[in-house]
Amino acid sequence: MQRRDAPEDGAVAAALRGHADGLEDLRHRLEAVRFTSTFMARDDLTYGSLCAWLGEFIEERFARQDELLDFVMENFRKAAVRLRLSADAYEGGPGAPGRDEVASAAYWAPEGSSTPVAEANPGPRLAEQIQPLVDRIANLSWADERLTALVADPVAASGVEEVLADFAPMRELAAKLAGRPQVVADQTRAWYETSAEMRRVADALERHLDREMPEWTGEAHASYKALMDKNVDALGGTAVTAAALAAAVDGAGAVIAATLRLVREQGAELASHLKVWATVREVSGDPVPQQLVAAIAKWALTVAAHLNALARSLQSLKGLLGK
Repeated sequence: MQRRDAPEDGAVAAALRGHADGLEDLRHRLEAVRFTSTFMARDDLTYGSLCAWLGEFIEERFARQDELLDFVMENFRKAAVRLRLSADAYEGGPGAPGRDEVASAAYWAPEGSSTPVAEANPGPRLAEQIQPLVDRIANLSWADERLTALVADPVAASGVEEVLADFAPMRELAAKLAGRPQVVADQTRAWYETSAEMRRVADALERHLDREMPEWTGEAHASYKALMDKNVDALGGTAVTAAALAAAVDGAGAVIAATLRLVREQGAELASHLKVWATVREVSGDPVPQQLVAAIAKWALTVAAHLNALARSLQSLKGLLGK
């Protein structure tokens, strides 16, 4: 017999259906995020042909992020279905599951398990655990200091283009490093926006769990809240991971651009020496002076050092993203 102060079955059913509708709305918001991710510009030469391997690696991380988002959306869909079935059970509709079944904690056990989630928030949130890694990526602690110094000081030397116009080796190297800055900027913005929207959805779900369905009580309700709290945690972690991808894309683009600037400026310096030597040689017919040989050797070693610094930096970033 129902207690006099217990909610009416109709009120419980209405609360369950209302919550299911809210869950579907949140799922549609995530679908919009997923749709945006699907059509995000992805270019094999985003980071230039010299660093194409990095684009492939980050693309794999994009795909993993999409898979996590798909997983959460599917959880929302399944939860909405079960909520509506529970509402049917409270209303006693034909074909509805039994009241005893939907009132048990086991009804909300994760798929493939007969044991419900027993506890919500047992420890630090996933987002809190990931955030230090995001901070390390964003502050460029993985990058060589000579590159981060230029990222912080974006003023480039003037007149480089004109000096390099006839310096074919430098033009070819620059082309391999140049990449697609606009694609980098677009991806960075899109992943930060994706992160913000997933965080908003996680917060909205948490509010729904705390404030909705006061009519629904008992062990099934407790099991459901514990299960969905795991989805709040997963979504929060996915949001922070999206922020990490945004920071990685932005940082990689910045240090590659810094390397390109260093190489171009070094090339412009050497090109100036070459033009002076060519002019002198036309007049005097002297062979290649020793100073010019030294200048070429210095340029080659300096460029190699810059490229090695870039390679080490990007490998460090790859190590962080691989965690």
